[in-house]
Amino acid sequence: MREHSPSSVAVKAAGGVRTLDDLLRVQKLGVTRIGATATADILEEAMKRGYK
Repeated sequence: MREHSPSSVAVKAAGGVRTLDDLLRVQKLGVTRIGATATADILEEAMKRGYK
């Protein structure tokens, strides 16, 4: 999807993003938005790893 969309178009991952590692994986694919029910857990893990 990212390859066929202008950079001005935001790409959202919907479904399957349950951990920080999942988030980092889809981010590498070009995702710019995340819809996750595990947001609090993901943020907590990011803080533990030193992400700001």
